[in-house]
Amino acid sequence: MPGEERRLAGPILIDMTLLGAADAAAQSAVAEVMKAFPGKLHCSTLQSDADLISLANHLQRFTCFYDENFLLLGFRFADTRILMHLPSVLTPQQWGEMTSLVGRWVFLDRRGEEVVLALPDGRENLTPENKQFKLSSEQLEVLIDAAEPDLLLDRVKHGPQETKNHLYDDWQLARDCVSVWQQSGSGNREVLLQFARKVFNSNGQALQKRDWISFLARAKPQDVLNS
Repeated sequence: MPGEERRLAGPILIDMTLLGAADAAAQSAVAEVMKAFPGKLHCSTLQSDADLISLANHLQRFTCFYDENFLLLGFRFADTRILMHLPSVLTPQQWGEMTSLVGRWVFLDRRGEEVVLALPDGRENLTPENKQFKLSSEQLEVLIDAAEPDLLLDRVKHGPQETKNHLYDDWQLARDCVSVWQQSGSGNREVLLQFARKVFNSNGQALQKRDWISFLARAKPQDVLNS
């Protein structure tokens, strides 16, 4: 989840047709934005018959959500690591409303391969619900669980730049670490961090060295360091 200072930050929409007619300075600024994150995992492409203002006004409703405690939080759907889960996490009504002005929505995954999001049929004729955009605790749990490997990578690798050449492999290794830790029932994220550091320092070989599930179940962070 985003920190307090960024919890209401929203995405940036860029009309690529208008950009083509813009001056060099504007095009250069957009180029810098486009390469700001490894693998362009912060970028996706929407095709829509709506103009930029109409599309922005429509998507504005989904840039924030209320949780079950009525706390207003930013919804980072521009992050494709989150975006990829929305067709299955949001309700059909929520996803249909969100994409009602979108004809096609694509992005690049961690392997650099194009992913085309599944959009609901008949979404353009969907009657909007007259209520605030809200995510249930179950929906948030799925999104948080899906983000766990990326959060771990941020701590192990100290930022995305260090993973720019290994976006998929590093993520897969982090997911393996999270899976073992979750199966152990530990719940201690410092244990997870020390375990992941050991695994990454060994280029993954440490995963095969012992029964980590049983070990992590009772381990403290120092135990992992000493193992």
